[in-house]
Amino acid sequence: MTSAEIRQAFIEFFKAKDHVVVPASPVVAKNDPTLLFTNAGMNQFKPVFLGKQPAPHTRVVNVQPCIRVSGKHNDLEDVGLDTYHHTSFEMLGNWSFGDYYKKEAIQWAWELFTEVFKFNKQHLVVTVFEDDEESEALWHECTDIAPNHVVRCGKKDNFWEMGATGPCGPCSEIHLDLAPGEPGIPMAQGGGLSDRYMELWNLVFIQSNRLDSGHLEPLPERHVDTGAGLERLAAQLQGVGSNYASDCFTPIVQSIESSFRVPYGDGKGGTPHRVVADHIRTVVFGIADNVIPSNEGQGYVLRRLIRRALRFASQAGKNQPFLHTLVPLVHESLGGYYAHIGDRLPMISELIKAEEEQFLRTVESGLRLFHQVTADMSRSNATTIGGDVAFKLYDTFGFPIDLTQVMAKEHGLTVDEAGFEVALNAQRDRSRQARLHASASEDAIDVVGNFIGPVLTGVYVDAPGGGEARIPANDAQRFAIAQHHTATHLLHEGLRRVVGEHVQQAGSMVDVNRLRFDFSASAAVSDDALAKVTDFVNQCISDGLSVHVFEESLDAAKAMGAHAMFGEKYDDTVRVVDISTVSLELCGGNHVTNTKDLQVFRIVSESSVAAGIRRIEALVGNDRVALHDETARQQAFNAYLKRWESLSASIGSTSQVALPKKCNERASIDELSKEMAALTHVGKQLELESKHNANHAANAVLSELTNKPVPLRVGGVGVFKALHNMPVNVLRECADRAVQALGDSAVVLVSSVDNKAHAIAKVSASMVGKVSAKALINDVTQITGGGGGGKDALAQAGGLNAIKLDDALDFLIQTHASVGD
Repeated sequence: MTSAEIRQAFIEFFKAKDHVVVPASPVVAKNDPTLLFTNAGMNQFKPVFLGKQPAPHTRVVNVQPCIRVSGKHNDLEDVGLDTYHHTSFEMLGNWSFGDYYKKEAIQWAWELFTEVFKFNKQHLVVTVFEDDEESEALWHECTDIAPNHVVRCGKKDNFWEMGATGPCGPCSEIHLDLAPGEPGIPMAQGGGLSDRYMELWNLVFIQSNRLDSGHLEPLPERHVDTGAGLERLAAQLQGVGSNYASDCFTPIVQSIESSFRVPYGDGKGGTPHRVVADHIRTVVFGIADNVIPSNEGQGYVLRRLIRRALRFASQAGKNQPFLHTLVPLVHESLGGYYAHIGDRLPMISELIKAEEEQFLRTVESGLRLFHQVTADMSRSNATTIGGDVAFKLYDTFGFPIDLTQVMAKEHGLTVDEAGFEVALNAQRDRSRQARLHASASEDAIDVVGNFIGPVLTGVYVDAPGGGEARIPANDAQRFAIAQHHTATHLLHEGLRRVVGEHVQQAGSMVDVNRLRFDFSASAAVSDDALAKVTDFVNQCISDGLSVHVFEESLDAAKAMGAHAMFGEKYDDTVRVVDISTVSLELCGGNHVTNTKDLQVFRIVSESSVAAGIRRIEALVGNDRVALHDETARQQAFNAYLKRWESLSASIGSTSQVALPKKCNERASIDELSKEMAALTHVGKQLELESKHNANHAANAVLSELTNKPVPLRVGGVGVFKALHNMPVNVLRECADRAVQALGDSAVVLVSSVDNKAHAIAKVSASMVGKVSAKALINDVTQITGGGGGGKDALAQAGGLNAIKLDDALDFLIQTHASVGD
């Protein structure tokens, strides 16, 4: 049987037993602070077990993607080392909520395994909790299992508990004998069966409530909760023994073989294949449910998995982005069962590719630092990589701590994890203070700019529960939010029409003064496309389209073509927002009743917030847009004034450059644009004039630059220094002079002028081929940010973070100098 046939056979079997098929919950465990990810099929039913809400049905069956990378269920470090550990898997499960109990669960489990899946009865072994005489008797009475194949085991293996307190009960596990031809009978060893027997299905009988005192009391209703891993079942039913050799993975593994140009095997040589195949599945499950790779929470887990997969791929000789090409194969290997993955394939691929490119840009520099540190440690016989080094690898080069630990282990070293956590927490504190400061500034702007539109006699907006509610005129704040919410729907539709159908919402925020919309995109949206989107939304406003809200069944809403937010779990009845002929979405928020209520729409910014994720900020309403335009004009004037005054101060008494007359304070945006162009021309004239002076400035610092250069690992000498308040042209002249004076050399100079930092790298002709100016500049920008480029002999960068200039110079010395001081 294929994995798709096994999955469907399981579902159909229990449908025939009057079970209702319920959809899988998102892999993000929402409304459950105890879980990072959904790690079992029962997670969505915890409120039922805890008595907090009624069961959706008394009998339920489903297939649930589960991710286990944290807490007690964390298989990450074992993935790839064997053929059966995974960070994610599909759990087949059936439930009874106060309905049938042990007898039916045991009978049906045996029936499914022996009559549908055709397992050899003589190869199946069952365990029961040592005090559960009822289950043991039922296995003997209700099935024809061999008498000595029912084994009592202890609490560790056969008693399930939700937590320290709460619902719990005995469980009965079905195992497969992996060596049926060998002598011996099944016996409990150390509380459970030996490794000869592989667990395939766990039947949990929830019948008790553990109190704070530790005592058990009977639950008002008894429940059944079962779980079987599809991948294990597929491997055994397909007779391959290894999960990775089953059709759950073979399409992926075969593509990895082609990418690596290394054949797959079950031994150590197949570890990179298994790691990549496992991790890409988990990442696809996560992104499909709207987890975006990031540096926080679930997003950081996905980022770690992507980078861990790339690290193992590099061991097989693959150092280019390729994980994204596996995404369609993941969908194929899942038999197309998860429609939302198929719907999001382009977006998932784009996000993963962006993550790959981002990490591969920094990994080379990070590896150089790692190898230099380990070489220094070898000379000093040290065995522990410092927490500060691990943090630098994380913060500067994007190496997750577990990746550093893997590399350290390969060199027989350990990592000071406690020191890493200290550095990480210190950074988090700094970030938290920065966010608080930014938030305070933002709040101040909101108070000043709190324009909420014209005074109206009364407007209609849709209430959260559906239908319409009349909102008084003085509830203008709620109306303003409704304006931005409706505009968000129109913006989404505009992006889909202009940029492409692949655009998927990744998050949004609406408030009184603005909206923010995050969406999937592999590149920035062009100005022309943004203009077209703006025109589309404003045309919808001009057309006066009605906004109708109604309730519908989830299936009917989807059949109508309503767009759903991926990663959200919806009830059977949903709320639909229909903007006539234009947009149809599932939504629970407030909206205006006609697009004319938006008045006017304006995009104010488009930017990147993560790899593969863009953000648009926009606003609606005549007064808000007017305020924004005036603010923008004032900012343009201030920028013009600052530039004018800066140039005025730069023009000395002997200068031949003339400065235009200062522009009027009430000048329009167009007028200011023309005046700024004139100032740009003045700036170029001054730059030409300053070139004549750069020679004198370089002469003044030459002796300082050439004093005590450091020897380089590749031969020759290097100068890595910061100069005070040096413009780029002077910095370049200084680098030229230093290289001429030193001979075989590489020079990197950095400076900051008016809080704008830049860097120049110069390499002598005799050293080109041994060291690259472009690579040196890349090392700088990996730490300071900014952008640059050039060639092997000369390169430069600008827009650097001035605070990190010293860190960049220290890194250059660490990685390129042959001494550490």
